[in-house]
Amino acid sequence: MPETVDTIILGAEQAGLSVSCQLSQAGHDRLVMERGAIAETWRSQRRDSFTVNSRNSMNQLPGDKRSLSNPDGFWHRDELLEPFGSHAHNMQLPVRTGVTVTDVSPSGTGAHRRLPQPGPN
Repeated sequence: MPETVDTIILGAEQAGLSVSCQLSQAGHDRLVMERGAIAETWRSQRRDSFTVNSRNSMNQLPGDKRSLSNPDGFWHRDELLEPFGSHAHNMQLPVRTGVTVTDVSPSGTGAHRRLPQPGPN
């Protein structure tokens, strides 16, 4: 039986987590769904030497209270992984990992989702 929520966010990366934070502050019911783990593409689709190409101050997630030791610097890939996961936990973001979304269809009361099987981990 499909579950109904106000907003479905696909992808638990920087944008998806940021949108979830903003919707939470506005009081909206939402669900973030990710096929892999939180920040999966940063883990599995970036070279070990990858560095973010925007300043650290632009990459901090909403509500993240960590002080930036170098706001004008550029984080290495691994420096993003732990903060994304801990931020989702600390902000109590509704993230479901290991799911493959096959269909999202609007309805008069929200959006319905169908999740037939776990995704690859």
